[in-house]
Amino acid sequence: MGKGIERLLSVPSEIALRIMHPPIIVSTPGWTGPERRKAPRESSSVILDEAGRTIVRALFKDGVHITSLDSLGMPGSDDMFDEARDLSAVLQMRSMTPKLFGKSILAAEADDLLARRRLFDWGLNGRILDIAEAYLRTTCAYDGVDFHYSVADGRETSTRYWHRDREDIRQLKVIVYVNDVGDADGPFEILDPEFQPFLETSLSWRYASVADSDIRSLARRHCAANVIRSCTGARGTVIFVDTARCHHHGKPPTRRDRSAVFFSYFSRSPAHPFCCERSPFSRAQLAEIARTLPDRERACVLWRDSLSIPIRLIPRNRLTV
Repeated sequence: MGKGIERLLSVPSEIALRIMHPPIIVSTPGWTGPERRKAPRESSSVILDEAGRTIVRALFKDGVHITSLDSLGMPGSDDMFDEARDLSAVLQMRSMTPKLFGKSILAAEADDLLARRRLFDWGLNGRILDIAEAYLRTTCAYDGVDFHYSVADGRETSTRYWHRDREDIRQLKVIVYVNDVGDADGPFEILDPEFQPFLETSLSWRYASVADSDIRSLARRHCAANVIRSCTGARGTVIFVDTARCHHHGKPPTRRDRSAVFFSYFSRSPAHPFCCERSPFSRAQLAEIARTLPDRERACVLWRDSLSIPIRLIPRNRLTV
């Protein structure tokens, strides 16, 4: 699907989003600050172990927590990671084909992921769902798995621009690095929550994409140091992050390509359901996957079933950022 068609199909959801967040609201103090971010939700009765509580505390405080697959110690992680490495090799070869050569970011297709079901299933592990629900303070929706292969061309494009996710007011992504990621290898980066309000006062639209040079210029004007948290780490690094809270991006890699798996969660009544469904799976494919899942996992996957009909009629937003 071409970019022009994607933009055309996304017009209704873009209009709905701007009606819900007009500029006068965006500039109102507190709208995107702690008062709005901590909007009441139904409470969660999830009981976490100490490691889980540490992750959730860090999410509330900083919006991000870095750990590893080894530290999490979850069953199935080795098999999931083996499939991730296999898919990384496939996308590496694909990036060199004439059709895709020169493309900065390659995303796995639904068939790639269906052939490697352990990737999808890892995101439904009960421990991950517990952490998501403890942070969201409600039952969560699972928006599936994405796999991105980022080519080391240094170009600022797509999700390499600073942006904030639009699915919900509070949401969670779990990112797993498939290869070692140093500062020159395209690490995930996020703004310090204390700096986010300074950025928003300079924006006319809370969901605007921002160039890296503009972020750094604004930081200099406010004499703010260490406003960017760069999440480097060895392969198997796991990042828990609220991507709706602050602007973030994948830093353009320059030394070597980067592969990462993304698992997404938000409430089952998200603020902007027409901005959800970011994974490559069709609704029919998700329904087929969910058919054999236990009740809790099935409800996480089929979260759209509880939406009202008018909301379901708004076409899905197809823009990357």
